[in-house]
Amino acid sequence: MRPHIIKNLTIFIIGLVLYQVVEALALVPGESHWRGAAISGPIITLVGFALTIWWLVRRFRKMRVSMTPPDDQRQPFTVDKLRNMVPGLLIMVGVQVLSAYVVSTGKMPPAANEDAINQALGTSQVVMLMIVVVFGPIVEELLFRGLLMNLAFAQRNRATQAFNLVLSSVSFALVHVPTNLFDFATYALLGLGLGLTYARTRDLRSGMALHILNNFVACFI
Repeated sequence: MRPHIIKNLTIFIIGLVLYQVVEALALVPGESHWRGAAISGPIITLVGFALTIWWLVRRFRKMRVSMTPPDDQRQPFTVDKLRNMVPGLLIMVGVQVLSAYVVSTGKMPPAANEDAINQALGTSQVVMLMIVVVFGPIVEELLFRGLLMNLAFAQRNRATQAFNLVLSSVSFALVHVPTNLFDFATYALLGLGLGLTYARTRDLRSGMALHILNNFVACFI
């Protein structure tokens, strides 16, 4: 394995561990926090995720410098960019509709990850909403699209992008701890939609916007 791949993989793993640690600290039961648990949880969330996002953005910026063709992060959301987001959006909508139908008809139980989120919402609603709707999507896009899809290849062509999409989608699914093949396919397809969005727009903000929208809808509808 080439040294730069080992280095990039190490950065990804560190980022993933940081994400898990900050989330765990933010969701510690209130009695384990200092006085004023209703305030301490959001403070830990804001500070912890702000530092994690800052570190990941710095790593991502260094990694993307050598990419060809380059990213398009500083440009506004043009009509072409919005059009390139449509396939990813359609995949995500289709997955959510199918998943909701399968679960509502009793054909499959809810995903273990969704049950864990629902339980956390019952005890730490503000903190969990901050994580699920805002910070989680931003960090996950930096990790699974920004870092993982730029892990090995500097040249972006059909072959390397196909590899990147498979790697990102499978890793995204596995990190969400699927308990059956349907759960795995659901998260892998969601990851595919987000990865396709990044590949087509070369703008990580596009995937972040779709990811935030997806999680917002999943939480409130």
